Amino acid sequence: MVNTDFDHIAHQYDNDFSNTLIGKAQRNLVWNILKNNIKTFKGLDVLEINCGTGIDAEMLASEGANILATDISSEMINVTKDLISKYTNASTQVLDIRNIHELNTTYDLVFSNFGGLNCLNEQDLLTFVNQSHELLKPNGNLVLVIMPKYTIWESLYFLAKLSPRKAVRRWTKKEVMANVEGRSVATYYHNPNIFNQLNNYAILSVSPVGLFIPPSYLENRFRNRPKKIEKYFQKDLSKTGKKNWAKFADHYCIVLNKK
Repeated sequence: MVNTDFDHIAHQYDNDFSNTLIGKAQRNLVWNILKNNIKTFKGLDVLEINCGTGIDAEMLASEGANILATDISSEMINVTKDLISKYTNASTQVLDIRNIHELNTTYDLVFSNFGGLNCLNEQDLLTFVNQSHELLKPNGNLVLVIMPKYTIWESLYFLAKLSPRKAVRRWTKKEVMANVEGRSVATYYHNPNIFNQLNNYAILSVSPVGLFIPPSYLENRFRNRPKKIEKYFQKDLSKTGKKNWAKFADHYCIVLNKK
């Protein structure tokens, strides 16, 4: 079950990712892309999918959005509840992304950050995207942060460790069993071109997230090098909107607008 796969990391996720140099840099890139495409969040109705520990939900609520933060993990939702408890414009719900069609509210923005949708195969991902279309208000936006296949950092890392099979492990349509703090989780990697087949959305932008900034599992190597991470952050920032680079990054952020 997906929920139990992630329940066990709920109370350590921020220490392992959100509060690290790499985690903060990658999240700031996503926030920059969001703010470039959505000029104000004040008064917007937002549905967040796979909210994790609520870092993004807190930012959006602080900016004035009316946000429903959802996650399949009840433990993640408990952490999020504590974080956003002071906001009257923020609420939470345990929700399987395969069941979003059961929601009966429409939104200005549907948002999913940091690979939560990589638990879906290609067909399920496209089903999710089409179901999101029904939940969006006219001219609403769908913003997704997804892990692609050809991440340069990962390939170089595993080649350096003399593990060529792991260096190309993402290069498949089949599931890959990824290690999440000691548990194997079925994961699928999707390049941005799968969204080209959609005719009910306009693609506003596709940006790499972590082209220069390394993956989070390299945090120990960069923990004492904040200037290096800042330099990488600025390089990534310069590639915002450069869709040809997106499939080589740790993640990419795609902004879709409902037609």
